[in-house]
Amino acid sequence: MRRWFCNGNLTKQQILGLLAHREPFLFVDYAVENKIGESIVAAKLLRDEDVPFFRHKQLEFMGQAGCLLVKQCPEFSEKFPVFVGMKEIRWEEEILEPGCTLYCKVNFRGIPRERFGIVETVAWKHSTDRRRIFCSGELWFSFIN
Repeated sequence: MRRWFCNGNLTKQQILGLLAHREPFLFVDYAVENKIGESIVAAKLLRDEDVPFFRHKQLEFMGQAGCLLVKQCPEFSEKFPVFVGMKEIRWEEEILEPGCTLYCKVNFRGIPRERFGIVETVAWKHSTDRRRIFCSGELWFSFIN
């Protein structure tokens, strides 16, 4: 399988090469910012069939964005990250309607170890020219070879 290691944007095709998820369980459409080993900003355009975008789907969106960050690190590219926990998840009441684009920024918290790592996430949408955060927190992952 071809691996994508590029700073800049990620297309849907590149994302499909990195994630095991497929529609209707793929919640990342593209990445607008991608700094390998540092951070990623993923995006999801909500369609009619995506609404309501319940909290478990919001958390999965953030987890998939985190997986994209991890999978592009050369030392983890052949490993399979799995979501194993979360901490300090904060939900904001926000109306997420069809046609809006959701964004999620993910950063490593500390240096990932051989079998475990932590990412910090914040997810938002733009509403009337301002950023409205709807979820944030810390996600923990482990690796399966």
